Amino acid sequence: MFTFGSSPVIDLDNARLFAQQFQLEQDRPTLRRIARASALCHQDLVQCLDASRFIVRSQNNPDVQYEVVSTEDGYQCTCPDDIEHCL
Repeated sequence: MFTFGSSPVIDLDNARLFAQQFQLEQDRPTLRRIARASALCHQDLVQCLDASRFIVRSQNNPDVQYEVVSTEDGYQCTCPDDIEHCL
């Protein structure tokens, strides 16, 4: 079970299934990113604008928001994360 703060978020088997479904690496850093993404959703920090656009509030500063857009080439995000797959 991964945790976010002190709350359980997603178990390891489900994180691996998610990674497999979306053809992501199944290494520990990727699985932790999946858990963090799950936490964002469970804590209502993600707002769906339409079928391809989302607003995600920062975990560190609730006044900061990032836009995530689904494109034909994958997801594009305005967050400062430099990892290729923004989860």
